[in-house]
Amino acid sequence: MPLELDNPFWRFSLEIYASPGVAPECLTLQDQAGIDVNVWLFAVWLGLQGKAIEPDDLTRIVEVTAPWTRDVVKPLRQVRRHLKPLSGNDAAIQDLRKRVAGAELFAEQVEQARLYAIAGILGVSTAAASGVDAAQANAAMILAASGSGNAPFPLKGFWAACTAHVTAKEENSIPD
Repeated sequence: MPLELDNPFWRFSLEIYASPGVAPECLTLQDQAGIDVNVWLFAVWLGLQGKAIEPDDLTRIVEVTAPWTRDVVKPLRQVRRHLKPLSGNDAAIQDLRKRVAGAELFAEQVEQARLYAIAGILGVSTAAASGVDAAQANAAMILAASGSGNAPFPLKGFWAACTAHVTAKEENSIPD
């Protein structure tokens, strides 16, 4: 079955990531805590739907994402970052960096589509908490599994965006 690239999880991620303050927070999670932001967003998205991630679910999520992230996403990110100081006023290198950034974003979209494809087969249980509380519990599991313990900062913009998403969804009956 082909991957569904434009799915509710992808649209959620775009909405949250575009919210004020979220992009730098996610980059800090990625660069300082070693978190795969796509996995983080997936855990939060599931939590916002009232689904708690179980340890076996986390194992399955890592099995799906780790090779792709290691072999595709991270090398593209490394090339993009390497090109930044080289680009200067060189239009060709700037164009190359832009194309690599586009490929990196598409690789992340594919990763998210792979996660979305397994959402229905995970053994997630109904969370004891709801909304943002369930999302925070799932996020804490991702942090613990990464060995990071706690986020490197409070993620105020991220959680504000999630709260706004839940509120808008409730008020407008937005589908997940």
